[in-house]
Amino acid sequence: NKTGTQNTVLSTDGSGNNTLNANTIKDGSATKTLAEYSSSAWSWGSGVPTGSCLQLKSTTKTDVTSTSGLSVDTLADITGMSVVMTPKTTTSKFFVTFNVFVGVNTGDTITFQLKRDTTDIAKGDDGGGYQCTAESIRFTGDQKYSMYNVSHSFLDDPTLSDLSNITYKLQWVNLYSTTTVYLNRSYDRLAAADRGDCVSTISVMEIAG
Repeated sequence: NKTGTQNTVLSTDGSGNNTLNANTIKDGSATKTLAEYSSSAWSWGSGVPTGSCLQLKSTTKTDVTSTSGLSVDTLADITGMSVVMTPKTTTSKFFVTFNVFVGVNTGDTITFQLKRDTTDIAKGDDGGGYQCTAESIRFTGDQKYSMYNVSHSFLDDPTLSDLSNITYKLQWVNLYSTTTVYLNRSYDRLAAADRGDCVSTISVMEIAG
């Protein structure tokens, strides 16, 4: 924090440009940090109002990856579909969204699971089915020539004891066979019209709690 008179905290040059000579901005009671300056950049502090966005990080995957080599019914990380967050407060919540395009063979079912580090999140209650996962789709007929768009959002409210990094990531599994499933392309690319590639993303927003 800068100390002294207002003129030493806020200076003005000959062109009328103002410069804030401070590295921390606090509220009127000087008990809550509203903003901090570090590593040549400003960021929100822990004292901003509940519901404020503290930070947003996103990963965009433009290349193609697949389940090739994976065992049937075995969840595995989707390469490149993860976001690492360094929390600003231990009371934060995290709004997680993902948007993916997949190509699956006729008759196969692809299932997605969202995870916080090693913990499954965004899962439904167990209704006696196979798995309670974030998303699940089954391809039929000529859908193997196209890509299926899967979008999902979830507000995660973890119990944090410190400000250690958190990794949010997306996993997938082919439930019925070892037939390859593709991300960002269709399963069957025999015709030129079936060869377009797409972009998949995963984003995480830290929300002040």
